[in-house]
Amino acid sequence: MESRWPKCSRRFEGVLKQSRATRWLVAVSLLGAVFLVLHLALRFHQVQALYNIAEYKVITQWESWFGYREPDPGRVGSFEGTVRDVEGQPLPGATVLVATRRGVTYATSTDAQGHYRVDQVPEGKYVPIAARWGYDERTLKPIRIKSGQRRSGVDFALPRTLPLPIATDDSLQIGEPERVWASFPERAYATRREFSFENDGHIITGCLVYEPVEMQGPFPTLVMLYPGPAINWEGASIPFVAQGYVVMAIGPLAEREKGDVEGHVRDALKAMVFLKEGRLSEQADTTRLGVLGGSFSSLILFRVLRHSDDFAAAVSVGGVSDVFLVLYDTYYQEGYQLRPPFDRTLMSLGRPNRHPENYLPASPVFYAADLPPLCLVHGVQDTTVLADQSIRLADRLEALGKPYELYLYPGTGHYPGVENPTPETADMFEKILGFFARHLKTTAVKLAAQTGPDLALLHQAHDH
Repeated sequence: MESRWPKCSRRFEGVLKQSRATRWLVAVSLLGAVFLVLHLALRFHQVQALYNIAEYKVITQWESWFGYREPDPGRVGSFEGTVRDVEGQPLPGATVLVATRRGVTYATSTDAQGHYRVDQVPEGKYVPIAARWGYDERTLKPIRIKSGQRRSGVDFALPRTLPLPIATDDSLQIGEPERVWASFPERAYATRREFSFENDGHIITGCLVYEPVEMQGPFPTLVMLYPGPAINWEGASIPFVAQGYVVMAIGPLAEREKGDVEGHVRDALKAMVFLKEGRLSEQADTTRLGVLGGSFSSLILFRVLRHSDDFAAAVSVGGVSDVFLVLYDTYYQEGYQLRPPFDRTLMSLGRPNRHPENYLPASPVFYAADLPPLCLVHGVQDTTVLADQSIRLADRLEALGKPYELYLYPGTGHYPGVENPTPETADMFEKILGFFARHLKTTAVKLAAQTGPDLALLHQAHDH
C-alpha cells in the first residue's frame, strides 16, 4: 500500500513555495510602494529640500572618512545639440551647461542656428540644463558622458517666461509721514512713511518710502532690496535721499523661508506696482529707476531684473553671481564655510550634477549679456560671500563688452556699516552715488569724505 506521506510532503512543499512567492510578492510590492511614496513626496519642495540636506550631510561625512576622488582630467567627452523655442525656432545665445557634484561647471552658448557643443566634460552622469533670458530653464533626463566620445542629439525646447501675475489691489496701507535723520556721511534728513500690503496670503510689513525734504521733485527713484528689515538699514537709505532720490526700501518677509527667493521677488514686484502707480510717492519719477541689493538680497535683485525691464542701472554690494561657485568654494577655498542659515539653504539645493535647475536661476553670471549697467562692490575681507563672486561677474561682463563698474575694498568685510564708517565706507557711497547719477541723469554730489592716496582701493570701470 502506497504511503500518503510523499503526497503530503509534496503538497506541503507546494504550499511553502506558494508562501515564499507570496512573501516575495508582498515585499516587492511594499518596496515599490515605499519608492512611489518617496517619489511623490519629493515633488513637494520642502520634502525635497529636507532630502537634499540629509543627502549632503551623509555624503560629506562619508568623504571625511574615505576621501573624495577627483574626476580624471584625462578622461573627458562632449555632448552637443540644439536649443529652440517651443515653436521650433532656434535660440541663439542660450546657455547650456552641466555641473559636477562639487559645483564645477562646463558651459557654452548656442550659435545663430541654436547649435551648441560642450567639450572637456569629465566622465560621469549629468543632468543638462539650458536657459535664455526671457525663457524658462529646462532640464533633460540624465546623460552619461564617456571618455573620448561625443554625444549628439541633446536637444532642448524652451517656453517663454510668462509674466508673473502681479496686480494692484486695495491691500496697500500707508502711514503718516515722519521726519527722520541719519549721520552718515554727515547729518541729513528725509521724510519717511511706512507701508504694508498683502501678497500670497502674507501681510508684507516694514516697507518704507523716503522723500527728500526742502527740494522740488519729481526725483529719480531707487529701489533698495535689503537683506534684512528695511528699518535696520535706514542709515544707508537716508544719505541717498539727501542727494535727491526717492527711496523705496523693502526687506525679505520673515514669515517666508530664506530659500523662497521667488516669494521675496513677488513681494518686491508688487511693491513696485504701487510705486509706479504713484500710490507711495507723488515725488517719484519711475521713468528713472535704479535698484540696489546685497548679500542674500542680491539673489532677489537679479531675479527682479529678469522679471522687470524698468531699471536703468543696478548695484550689487557683496552679492552672489554664481551659486555653483559658492558650492565650489565650500569644498576648495581653504577656511571658507557658509554660516547658518545659509549653509542649510545651500544644502537644500541638492547636488548640482542632478539639480542644476536649483542653481542656474540664481546665477546671473550666465545671464550677463542681458543685464542693465551694473556696479559691483565687494569687500576683499568678506568671508560670507567671497569677493570672487563679483570678480567672476565682472570678468564675464568684460568678455561680453557690457558696461560695468567694479570696486574692491581690501579693508572691508561683508557689511561696510554706516554706524562706524571708514574712509572706504565713504568712498563706497560716493562711487555708488556717482554710478546712479551717470545712469539716472542726475547730478552727482562730491562728498567731503577724505579718500586720500593711502586708501587701498581697487577700482575697475568699463563703459563699452
